[in-house]
Amino acid sequence: MPSGTDTYGRTRLYYVEDSAELRSRIDRELAGIDGIDVLGHSERAPEAIREIRRCQPDVVVLDLQLLEGAGIDVLKALRGGGGQRPIVIVLTNHADTTSRERSLRAGAQYFFDKSTEFDQFLSTLSCLKKAIVRDGNPAESVESADKTL
Repeated sequence: MPSGTDTYGRTRLYYVEDSAELRSRIDRELAGIDGIDVLGHSERAPEAIREIRRCQPDVVVLDLQLLEGAGIDVLKALRGGGGQRPIVIVLTNHADTTSRERSLRAGAQYFFDKSTEFDQFLSTLSCLKKAIVRDGNPAESVESADKTL
């Protein structure tokens, strides 16, 4: 399967979120960012791990608190899996220093508080999308996107 984007310059995204209200908000906001294809979502860690491995998105948006398991379990599973790893953005209400440090150590590239940094999350995602389209490789796109933030 090709990495990065398809031939039409689209970025493939999967999100893991247990709140129906936030899933609805994410869907609305992502609909306003041209070039992002939402491949699906999960509310539980085991399903998320299985689906992320199956659909191989460029970007994963991940909550830490899930209906079953935890976001950190998903991060650890992605880190241990083979193949190209997606860019992982943690978006959570559990934005304490310990959670932030654990997430970044476990492989997340970005970490945002849902209640205070949602707009920054959207801005970062938009920059990442542009970098992925330009670079064609999610891993190389993190550095490119960081330079534009």
